[in-house]
Amino acid sequence: MKSVLPLNKLLGQLKKLFWIWVAIAVLAAGTVVVSRSRKQSNSGVAKAVVSFSYSGVESGKDPQGNIFDPTEIKSAEVIREAADEIGLGLDDEGINKVRNNIKLVGNITSSAISSVTKHQSVFVSGEPVSTANVESRSYYPTQYTLSFNYAGLGFNDQQGTELLNAILSKYESRFYGLYGYSSSFEHSVKALDYNDYDYAKAVEVLDANLTLLRGYINAIAKTDDSRFTSSETGYSFDDLIDAIDAMKSKDLYRISSYVSVNNMTKSRWELVDYYEYKIKQLEHELEAQNQMLTTLDELIGSYVKTRAVIASYITGENTEGITMAGYEITRHSETYDALIQQRIDCKVEITNINEELTQYRKYAENLREGIGTGSASDVTDMLKAASDKIDELVLLTNKTATDYYRNIHLKQAFSVDNLSSGESKSAIELVKGSVNNIIYWEILILGVYLLCAAVLALLPGELIKRQKKLAEDVGQESEKPKKNSKKR
Repeated sequence: MKSVLPLNKLLGQLKKLFWIWVAIAVLAAGTVVVSRSRKQSNSGVAKAVVSFSYSGVESGKDPQGNIFDPTEIKSAEVIREAADEIGLGLDDEGINKVRNNIKLVGNITSSAISSVTKHQSVFVSGEPVSTANVESRSYYPTQYTLSFNYAGLGFNDQQGTELLNAILSKYESRFYGLYGYSSSFEHSVKALDYNDYDYAKAVEVLDANLTLLRGYINAIAKTDDSRFTSSETGYSFDDLIDAIDAMKSKDLYRISSYVSVNNMTKSRWELVDYYEYKIKQLEHELEAQNQMLTTLDELIGSYVKTRAVIASYITGENTEGITMAGYEITRHSETYDALIQQRIDCKVEITNINEELTQYRKYAENLREGIGTGSASDVTDMLKAASDKIDELVLLTNKTATDYYRNIHLKQAFSVDNLSSGESKSAIELVKGSVNNIIYWEILILGVYLLCAAVLALLPGELIKRQKKLAEDVGQESEKPKKNSKKR
């Protein structure tokens, strides 16, 4: 019995069509890869996931307890700084276009959705609900997806990705600058130039700068429970405060003493007027402190602490039968203790003011008698050295505070994850990403190849012969007119 599909005929047809099949298969695979490459390169979207992690963010607060606005990450100022950094130099219109093409979407976790929907009845029950209850069921995302669609803005993949990276970097700097170390504080310390003042006033300017710096460091130190020591500078906040106090008591005191002992001044009578102004100012302060001390003495004298019986016992009988007695103690009073502490502080302040008054009166009196023989260049050098030390302390404070905020107080407060760019992938990556599509098309082409070979193998042999005979007859008939024409 003959086979319906002769194997030898099938193999013959497969052999004939083999190279056609190979060419089509290769062409199809290349088309799939090229199509994916074009689709990927024309996506024009760069994405990143940004996370905030600090106390209060889950309540919609910033690290300082104010309302937090995550859209600041795409503010015009941040975009302008980022564009300038990578050399794009966008104008206001370009910045607005970039801003409008950046989307910030909050990522809400399943647990958060469950927590909010769990109490849905609170809002639909019709019963009165307190603001506290509503706020406790509110949810503020701590993670956001940032998408920058730069297609149509004239940026290629590399520029779009670089701009998004620069925006994230600039925002991070602004975040830690706003909620961490304050660069504006650094500028305020250096706002006054001691060179613009007379020697005595210049010392006071430097002293005021140190006082301002000390207060700032002290405020940061109050948030530190770990006795932080910077790995970058080797200083703790206590070390910085000690350095400031040492400079006040040694460097500035030495300069002040040299100036006052030698009656050093750039303008003698202007300095005398300044000393007299300081004397009057201190006299007013002294009068106010004396009045406060008198008031405190009166309050303390009239204040009666609460007394209480803490035990009772029977001492004998009276007309009613018994006599009761008890021990009494004075209760601890925070108000009374506060008054005593205020009185102590007031007396200390009065003592300090009297010392300053004595000092300024002596300065003014000596200056009226004439200018001393001190060296102006020596004073200038000492002031310059002191100013340089203050600049160094400010720099140390900057580095120490930044280290503290980034690694301790606001550690991981802002982070960037899963940054995906629109940059073109390598050929290997494109092929790997196209494997499934290539396999699909290759299987389809293989099926068509086998089907065509089978169909050709099943065609009746006689039909093929008749087709050849018909073709030969047609060819012979076409040759006859040509022969006849030659005989004539």
